[in-house]
Amino acid sequence: RLEILSNQVKEGSFQHYIKENYQSCILPAKEPEQEKVIDIFPKTDKMAEGEYYILLDEIENSIIPVYKPIPVCYNTHYGFTFSKTENTISKYQLLGGGKSIYLFNEYQEFVLKLKEIIKNKYNNKLYTYQGKIPIKLEVKYSRILILSVNRKWESRIGKSKNWSTVSEYYLHYDNKILKDSDGNDIKGYIIEPASYNPNSAGKNLYPEEQQKTAGSDTKIPDGLYKIFWRHSSKAFFVNSSNHNSSSKVTSNLYNAISNLYENIDAITCKDLSCKHFSRKNYGFTHIHIMPELYSDDLIVGSEKNCGNREDVLMHYGLSGGWSEGCLLPTDEVDDINFPTMSKDELSTVSAVAKLMYAMITHDPAAFMNYKQGKTCSTIKNFFINIVTDANLKIKS
Repeated sequence: RLEILSNQVKEGSFQHYIKENYQSCILPAKEPEQEKVIDIFPKTDKMAEGEYYILLDEIENSIIPVYKPIPVCYNTHYGFTFSKTENTISKYQLLGGGKSIYLFNEYQEFVLKLKEIIKNKYNNKLYTYQGKIPIKLEVKYSRILILSVNRKWESRIGKSKNWSTVSEYYLHYDNKILKDSDGNDIKGYIIEPASYNPNSAGKNLYPEEQQKTAGSDTKIPDGLYKIFWRHSSKAFFVNSSNHNSSSKVTSNLYNAISNLYENIDAITCKDLSCKHFSRKNYGFTHIHIMPELYSDDLIVGSEKNCGNREDVLMHYGLSGGWSEGCLLPTDEVDDINFPTMSKDELSTVSAVAKLMYAMITHDPAAFMNYKQGKTCSTIKNFFINIVTDANLKIKS
């Protein structure tokens, strides 16, 4: 991610930030060693992270007539140094030496928005140095966290409400699998309903369309999804009543959330009639702030592929019968050759805790904003990429 901030202050009277985010790639759900990261910033030409400056008069002339590159300058202890312009903001990749931030088709929009903000809000109010107006430029590159889900098995045995799709998943930054607190790869399995259901909403539609239909007890379509936090009747556990492998991961999750709140009890469930208290094999202390999946046309390559499906969460559960479209992570399954469900309760609690920990620590503010709606509680730079394996195995 490239983050450009404009921060101009005169006698401490005002400040303004301009943000532009650019995503270099979305990785497919393949084994890490097979992935190739395509970076829009060539390694040999990438501008180093740090604070720079661009000049207002350079911005004024940058899109007339041929998208002239904007020189990026430095600041020294002796004032602004405008002569060093080997760094630029440009629409086109320049030949020869120098480093540049390439905005491609977004270049003109960026320049026009910046000029509009300066003219409408800060005309004749900006700080000048030697007759020039410097605008602070902060360059940062942020990692994108991706949960890759590869659907490999589908069971259509027994009652349709218990049919299941089982996937393998792994969580990674770029092409490196993320580790948990014990140094183990964060990977496992995800349980969902089957690709179609003859006894639920949309039963007369093709599977691809039924999966987009509200109320259908099916998996959601393949695609790229984002996550936001909200209150739900579902829950996740932050400690365990048993001494087992999930105790440490749920305890780590408890500690991570405790660091965000003066008193974690403010968000843990106190309703003793809540069904989650009765599930002793799963845990005891739990929280009703859950991650919900959504897709929209702002995601690269996505065209609202979820249709009008809502309430698609990620939570603990044993089998397809526990889900009407939600994703149920688990560390282990009943049969590694053809899995149909989670191995046991502790396996799914542990897997959920690891993913919750990773998502919350990746963007704590989004979790804390769960009451403020999708815009404020969406996890930044995080995607779930779901694909169906070309060799999907089906039993019926």
